[in-house]
Amino acid sequence: MTDPSINYELAVETLPVAQFSQFLADHPEVVSKRFWHGQTCLHKVCLRQDSTLEMLQALIRCDADVNAVNNYGETTLMFAAKRGNSAFCEILLESGAEMTVRDKAGRHLMHHAVMGGSIYLVHYLRVVHDCVIDLTDDRKQSPLHIACSQGNVSMVDYLLKSGLVDSKKPDIFGNTAIHHAATYGHDQAVHSLLCHAGLSILDSLNEKGQSPMNCFAGNGSKHLNTRQLLEYALSQKMAGNTTLTNPTGLLWWYLLMPFVFFMVGQLIAELLQVFVGWYCGFIFMTTVMLYIVYLYQVHSHRIKHPTRLPNPMHASAFGFGLVGTFAVWLIVVFPQLNLFEDHMNLMLCAWTVIVMPPTFFFYWKLLTSDPGYAPLPNTEFPATNAAKLAMKSVDALERFCCYCTAIHTGNVKYCKLCERCVIHMDHHCLFLMRCVATNNHRLFAIFILLANVDIFLFLVCTIRLYYQQYSDLPMTHILSEMATEHILVSYILLLNIGSFIWGIFLAQWQLRLIGQGFTYYETIHFPTMKKGSRLSRKDRCLNLIQFFKGNKVPHHRAPGLA
Repeated sequence: MTDPSINYELAVETLPVAQFSQFLADHPEVVSKRFWHGQTCLHKVCLRQDSTLEMLQALIRCDADVNAVNNYGETTLMFAAKRGNSAFCEILLESGAEMTVRDKAGRHLMHHAVMGGSIYLVHYLRVVHDCVIDLTDDRKQSPLHIACSQGNVSMVDYLLKSGLVDSKKPDIFGNTAIHHAATYGHDQAVHSLLCHAGLSILDSLNEKGQSPMNCFAGNGSKHLNTRQLLEYALSQKMAGNTTLTNPTGLLWWYLLMPFVFFMVGQLIAELLQVFVGWYCGFIFMTTVMLYIVYLYQVHSHRIKHPTRLPNPMHASAFGFGLVGTFAVWLIVVFPQLNLFEDHMNLMLCAWTVIVMPPTFFFYWKLLTSDPGYAPLPNTEFPATNAAKLAMKSVDALERFCCYCTAIHTGNVKYCKLCERCVIHMDHHCLFLMRCVATNNHRLFAIFILLANVDIFLFLVCTIRLYYQQYSDLPMTHILSEMATEHILVSYILLLNIGSFIWGIFLAQWQLRLIGQGFTYYETIHFPTMKKGSRLSRKDRCLNLIQFFKGNKVPHHRAPGLA
């Protein structure tokens, strides 16, 4: 019997977990009560953010109706799916919850799961319980329409990759998935649809006769990006292409940009020296160098193009600097040093000859070797494994990769630039265009140390060359000679001074992280680790020794990521 003095709805929504079971025992009538919009106690528990399996199981033991619907025809299973709670869905399905029920809007269970945004739950329902993912509601909208409207790019990619959805299917108003994505300015979802379905989807018209180009609902920056992408796709279609192609010319320009700017600037600077004066060439080349540094700052990891491909500029600039430094040392600095009159010069050049080859060898290995990609799944994961994983904690669900639909063990993360899962990721290096992970982390650390030694030797050799040739001249004459006779060497010297300072900080940062026993990725995603994971000096040294020996570090403080 209902007790008017008790606010049952407030109690169900706010009671702590420890008191919930006792409340059910004292007031069993709450199980059958109806609250706002016809929701039952089970609906409320499925919606609660802090609800637990114990609360759900306690209600089921009290004979709560797992197939009860609210005023909108939504079941408790739909609520659990909308919350993305796979463990709740598993318990409800085991308790007899119906999967085929539709709400009053005609939405199926998969519609609610997609609205919840949990790719794992969608995959779990599809693989384990054979839930169809291309059913439509009363407005003929499929889960793909919903994902595109929400801008959930990962969900869109998953649905398209499954091969079980029709990206050209229109809703009741004639809008296809790309119409929904374009309307709300979700450019990445538009890009995924264009890559999957081809450029023919640009011809689809809704009932108003609008193509995806004509159905924008706003004028913000995201709509501008979407418009630029659609205009690029339309130009590709008019050129006779059926699929979205990469801007090859633009990629080559980004790749060659640092080299072109430096060499053209060098040529113009030398002409200014001849016809105007050495100071004009010096000022011009300094400006070019500052502009190259500015490009480093403003260019991100992706190119400024609707396709947003990985940006090769940082990698090309680094490679050009490394090769250019060695070439200048070999062609200009080395032949002019008095090797046999000064034993220090001979020793410096000998060390440079010894250190340079392994530096380039490690650089080549970093560019060509496997950084530690996780194996791609050959088959769908077994239903038993999925059901078992569904019952685990939220942390365990992070092992499921929504991009390659695989359950990984250990510290495996997906890199959106490499488009692969990598094992024990440290970071994605823009200067290599590759991830630094379990297979090449040691190579990367050794390469940084060798590169710093190379730069230091180049700096010392160049300074000794200047001292050898200009020690008897006044400072003003030294500057003019450096800017005329050795202008290329002088600017390579300045670039290497900045690179050496940056390289020292990079090496110190890497060694400190290795000594503490965690990666850069972990410091970003688990920032509290840096405060609570201080190791003794002895432990840090042991970590460094074992790391460079190629062994697993013995002291690792990252919780659950060893």
